[in-house]
Amino acid sequence: MMRNWVAIQRNPISGHGQNRRELLRLVDELRRLGFDPRLYASRARLQRRMDDPNWRNRLRCIVAAGGDGTVADVINRFPDVPVTTLPLGHENLLARYWGLPSDGRRLAHIIAADHRIRVDLGEWNGRRFTLMCSIGFDGHVVLQTHARRRGHIRRWNYLLATARTLWNYRHPPQVLRFDSGQQVQAFHAIIVNNPGYAMQLSFTPQADPRDGAFDVCVFLRRRRRDVLRYLARAALGRIHRDPNVRIVRACSIEVTPAPSAPPAPVQLDGDPAGHTAGTCRILPAALTLIVPGPR
Repeated sequence: MMRNWVAIQRNPISGHGQNRRELLRLVDELRRLGFDPRLYASRARLQRRMDDPNWRNRLRCIVAAGGDGTVADVINRFPDVPVTTLPLGHENLLARYWGLPSDGRRLAHIIAADHRIRVDLGEWNGRRFTLMCSIGFDGHVVLQTHARRRGHIRRWNYLLATARTLWNYRHPPQVLRFDSGQQVQAFHAIIVNNPGYAMQLSFTPQADPRDGAFDVCVFLRRRRRDVLRYLARAALGRIHRDPNVRIVRACSIEVTPAPSAPPAPVQLDGDPAGHTAGTCRILPAALTLIVPGPR
């Protein structure tokens, strides 16, 4: 059966200006290449189309046109469908890692070439993610940023939220239990599947989204000067040298508040994801991703 149509799920707030031009270029070039592209701003409309097996069986892929949050939305709603992304968001960490362009015409040719890879996903309490699950400090940053958002989020929104969090956040201790049997109490943890991170920070550059495991960055101190040092060393790519940071490889991590401590906020791929307690587990080779082929 000819898989000749492409669903494009766009983030409604990413459909203006240059972003709109790239969406139209993607649509036009896909048509020129013989595909039937369908653009969706409504999640419900795409869901109805995907519920029809005649359409689903002819689908080449879904394009998540937006940021990493749009990718996360697509992979959670359609977990068994090939996906690629037209990066129109703020950080676009998944696209940056795999070399996916923001040029709609170039992406159309990547879709036509159909070079597919299988990559791992993470899952926190049943919700899937491609990049990272963060518990504590930057979970609070993301929670505050989204609570105060008015339209599109800019980098300065995160910087303001980081400053407020640095001053006000109390760092409730959490207990992490790894599948190896190891247990540690931490004030902040970043469970990484894909090594890209916001604002060019580097916490686990050795993480590989195809190795069937997480790299977990665990922070053992919570003083303000410790947090500032963590950020500085992450910016320099030297966080692993900090004596109060531990890097642990794991496939499953159970996280609970320490005795008498309140829950900690959680973020997945830049979106709020509630609070602890919960379990994070790796889903090996769970996502089919269309990316540029080898040169």
